[in-house]
Amino acid sequence: MDPAVNALAVDRAGLRVSHRDKEKYETLVNLVREHSPPGGWIYATPDCPEVYFLAERKNPTRAMFEFFDVRDGHTERQLELISRHSISVVVLNLRPGFSEKISPEFMSALSRDFPHAVQIDNFVVAYRDVGNL
Repeated sequence: MDPAVNALAVDRAGLRVSHRDKEKYETLVNLVREHSPPGGWIYATPDCPEVYFLAERKNPTRAMFEFFDVRDGHTERQLELISRHSISVVVLNLRPGFSEKISPEFMSALSRDFPHAVQIDNFVVAYRDVGNL
């Protein structure tokens, strides 16, 4: 076995990844699970559909990658989804592979609504207090 490759210790994964990715995704998944209800909704953007799968959380959008959603009013639609599903955790990918980065307007709204944030490599996990989960 290549010492640079490690098994990702996330129930659903069964993947072998670099040590850096192992630490990143295990920390990310644990944080998402800690601040959102089991099987509940989270919002992960842009270009990080793996977060829903690995954390066993639901995606409130129809898009796996944000570049598929090019309609006007993106910020308003996404904020409405977050509100409608009582989402307590958002995961932001600071280095998306395909889609544009998050707009300053959307980032400002998320920062206001999700006051706690932890950066894990290229991700920010932002959450709000919602009591006991």
